[in-house]
Amino acid sequence: HHPRVVEVGSDDPVGSLFQRSPLFLATAKTRVVEPLTSSAEVDLESDSQEYKPRLADPLETHECQAQHVWQLTSFPTCNVFHEMDIPRLAANGDRPSNAMIGNKGESVGLTYLNNGYWRDVWSMKHIDNTIVLKTMRFMHNVTHRNFDRNQKDAMVTEHFTRSPWILDGYGFCGNSALTEYADGGDISKAIWHKVPIPSNNRDYVNPTRKFRIRIKNMTRREQFILSIQATSALAELHSFDSSKRASVAHTDISPGQFLKVGNRYKLNDFNRARFLTVRREDKRQICPFFVSMNPGKNRSPEEYSGPTSPLNEKVRSCRQSVGDLLFHPSHSRPTCCSFQPG
Repeated sequence: HHPRVVEVGSDDPVGSLFQRSPLFLATAKTRVVEPLTSSAEVDLESDSQEYKPRLADPLETHECQAQHVWQLTSFPTCNVFHEMDIPRLAANGDRPSNAMIGNKGESVGLTYLNNGYWRDVWSMKHIDNTIVLKTMRFMHNVTHRNFDRNQKDAMVTEHFTRSPWILDGYGFCGNSALTEYADGGDISKAIWHKVPIPSNNRDYVNPTRKFRIRIKNMTRREQFILSIQATSALAELHSFDSSKRASVAHTDISPGQFLKVGNRYKLNDFNRARFLTVRREDKRQICPFFVSMNPGKNRSPEEYSGPTSPLNEKVRSCRQSVGDLLFHPSHSRPTCCSFQPG
């Protein structure tokens, strides 16, 4: 296990880190934690090309403003997190270990479930219920941009509390969040499964590949219910504040973002979401928004025209992605093609 050491008081935490000996760097797990500086200090540092990627994109600009007050307001519940008796988490390489086990095999404290790109996902008991704790993966630094993305996830979850189509949130603090536990897996689990590849028929390009991904045989009724629930969740996201226009674009729709709670699939994971703003001079117009290019799947053609290309209020990125999602259950394999830039 690697002890966690916090270095305080350095004007250049990254530079001071790399002044350490090679032995220290080889055995230590490191994370840079930036102070949440004042806006004036951020403005001074924003000219640095190294610093810019770590800054959060401002929601409001000289041309555009927020549609709703909730887009500017967050409600952290840090006392809830500080009061939790979280056991020490064992480390196993870059992935946490599975549950801390008690005398009779029952899980004690946190049980490691899975991870997304940004956060680890743990289950824990709260009174008589199972809930989920999400924490920032140690591979990511605590930067303004990462703090903003996870705060945005919590803000959307909080705003949609009364919606039956959005995963319930129970609180957040910094980069951590508490949400309801999804006992039925996600849509990926519902529509895909692994098929073993015989050893004498392995892929020539990748001989170590042992499985192929294939679509499960689903009845028409199962396909219909899944499709209705996925589109209902997306429609809820786009029409919750107004039936005339969206206030949030998810921008990262995929089968893994719909989690089954009971008999209903709910949409979650809004840390790549974009809050849609309006023109200051004409509030009937939605301002364009920008999304960095994602991996070549479940994406609209517009997203591959370049990282600086604006997307409009029709939120085609989400509609294209959910269209790809609906394509899968009725076909024998995942979408054949991936769009590439150019």
